[in-house]
Amino acid sequence: MVQSLWEQAKAQQASNTLDELVYRSNLIGTDRRVCNWAGQHIE
Repeated sequence: MVQSLWEQAKAQQASNTLDELVYRSNLIGTDRRVCNWAGQHIE
């Protein structure tokens, strides 16, 4: 089962949409199942 890493308090600290997007992107990047961590182009 996938565990949610979203912390509403941290998300609300974002001062604008870009900051919230960066927070979301960083959370996605922590999960190696959904990111290309090896730096290889996969087709």
